[in-house]
Formats: sequence, structure tokens, C-alpha cells
Amino acid sequence: MENTIFRSALGGFNRQDVMAYIEKAQKEAAETAQRLEEENETLRREGEELRQSLEALTQERDQLSGQTVELTEQCAGLRSALEAETAAREAARKDAEDRAGAVRSLEEENRQLREGLEARDTQAETLRREKERVAQLELDAQQRAADVLAQAQT
Repeated sequence: MENTIFRSALGGFNRQDVMAYIEKAQKEAAETAQRLEEENETLRREGEELRQSLEALTQERDQLSGQTVELTEQCAGLRSALEAETAAREAARKDAEDRAGAVRSLEEENRQLREGLEARDTQAETLRREKERVAQLELDAQQRAADVLAQAQT
């Protein structure tokens, strides 16, 4: 408060000055009280809004925490599925490699059998020609024998 100088009057201060000062002080106090009440109301509303906002954010945090847990579980499930898929793929690759080895082995065996068959075919052809030659020799021999018998009879 400011220092106010009252006019002097008989037996003290001027009553009007004091009354004016009191009215002014009351008016200032009422204005200050009104301003403080308005400020208090504004702060109370802001506090309530902040509480509501905090509550909404807390609910959102709880929902997000639940979603995080769900997503973590889904991630773990997907990771397990991926690991199983990877293991299955590795097993299939190993099986394919084993089968490819078996196919190569069978192809080599097939090649060897074909070579053996070709060699046998060549031998069979040689034997057939030899048989025809022997058969021809036998026929020639029989013909000569028949000719010799015919000469002998004559």
C-alpha cells in the first residue's frame, strides 16, 4: 500500500480523506479479490483440464501398453514361425542336395550301364558275324561233303 497523507482536522484527520482512503482501499481490495478469484477460477479450470488431459493420456498410455504387449507377443510368434520356416527351408535344401547327389550317382551308374550295354552290343554283333561265318563254313563243308559223296558214287 502507498503512504497516504491525510489532511489534519480538529481532533485528528479529515474524515472525508479517511473515508475516501478506506473506500479506495476497499475498492482496490475488492478488485484484487475479484482478480484473484478470476485467476483462481482460471487456474482451477486449467487444473481440471490438465487432470482430464492427464487421465486421457493415462488411458492412452495403458492402451498403448496393452498394444505393445500384444505386438510383442505377435512378434515373438512371428519370430518362432520364421525360425520354424527357416529350419524347414534348411531341411528342404539339405534334402534337395541329398537328392541331387543321389541323382548324380544314378546318372553315373546309368552312364556306366549304357557303356556296358554298348560294349555287349558290340560283342553280340561280333559273335553274330562269327556265327554267320561259321554257319557259312559249315554249309560250305556240307556242300563239299555232298560233292565228294556224289563223286564217290559216280
